[in-house]
Amino acid sequence: MIDTGIGIAPEHLAQVFERFWRASAARSYHSGGSGLGLVIAMTIAQNHGGEITLTSQLGIGSCFTVHLPLS
Repeated sequence: MIDTGIGIAPEHLAQVFERFWRASAARSYHSGGSGLGLVIAMTIAQNHGGEITLTSQLGIGSCFTVHLPLS
């Protein structure tokens, strides 16, 4: 999936798949999610022998790629 959002700062890329992590302290549970979606997605991918990779550039957007084995 590719978006054209604000992107993710390089120093935050390693934290994106951590439970309850949000890029902005201004975001809270009431304004947008619990911080579990990417953790759940990564766990599902790993349980099927795959992974999710992320590339992102500030001001340009992000690209999440899901890799799953064929068999």
